[in-house]
Amino acid sequence: MPRTKNFDTNVALEDAMNLFWEKGYEATSLADLTEKIGIGKGSFYDTFKGKRELFERSLSHYRNQNLAFMKEMLKSEKDPKKGIRKLFEMIVHRGLGDEQHKGCFMSNVCAELGGRDRQIQGFIVNHEKEVAEIFSNYLEGAKLKKGMKPDQVSRYIMTLMTGLNQEVKVERDPKKLLDVVEVAMDVFE
Repeated sequence: MPRTKNFDTNVALEDAMNLFWEKGYEATSLADLTEKIGIGKGSFYDTFKGKRELFERSLSHYRNQNLAFMKEMLKSEKDPKKGIRKLFEMIVHRGLGDEQHKGCFMSNVCAELGGRDRQIQGFIVNHEKEVAEIFSNYLEGAKLKKGMKPDQVSRYIMTLMTGLNQEVKVERDPKKLLDVVEVAMDVFE
């Protein structure tokens, strides 16, 4: 008779995601994962197959959560200038509220593995395409500075988001970070 799992795989996935986010892929050991999740190696391999497979599931889980959050947040603000400002301010305040100074999991993974792991690089490129499409659609009809196009501004916003998510790890002065947000608003009329 097959053994029943004595743990919630969704909670385990969330725990693993947070551990990879905190430590990085390479610095997270199997022992770290089994301790954090609270399961033995047999259950770990039976459920997740391996560290890499769990990492990929964690990254997908993070992406899905963030895309859903971003869509909802932007949908709640009809004025693109206000919506983008709200997004940037949320990044700053969430980052400042994080005692571990983790930044963005996706940005961290890109910095750690994006340049040397083709599979992860492909995942990140696809994620960026999805985010760019969300922003481009959101910016259609926005009052942008003369000559600027939604897809161009979308890429700029993505680059600034990545930068803010990294900068908030070391810069703890909200005024300095929010000054960057003010400059970013110059793309709008």
